[in-house]
Amino acid sequence: MAIDKYIITDRIREANLKATNIRTDVMQLFYENKQALSYADINKYLLKKEDKATIYRTLKSFSEKGIIHEIFDGDKTTKYALCGKKCNTNKHHDSHAHFKCSDCKNVYCLEKPEITINVPNGYITNTFNLIVEGTCTNCS
Repeated sequence: MAIDKYIITDRIREANLKATNIRTDVMQLFYENKQALSYADINKYLLKKEDKATIYRTLKSFSEKGIIHEIFDGDKTTKYALCGKKCNTNKHHDSHAHFKCSDCKNVYCLEKPEITINVPNGYITNTFNLIVEGTCTNCS
């Protein structure tokens, strides 16, 4: 699926980042893939164009600016997925679960329903990670 380059560059610039080639290439991967991507996934697509450190720095800046969020899938692999428009530098607003396919190991964001976790008074929640496992539509 071809994504308009202006959508990608606008999203990067809205986060007060320069729309460099590596940033637009990484963002393109997120728009083209419905599942969350690991560093290794992204590295596999872009290693011929960019070095590993540049890819890592791009993911870190995207996460810090609220463009992507981290998903810990239970296999000691961090994956990344696009954030909604509500996320920003100050706070990620990704109150949703993630679905991990037991067969293909892909991880997908489950946007609905939003999940609320009530913690005791005095506790402050920074993030939470909820993984639902099963079989995705591609594998079933």
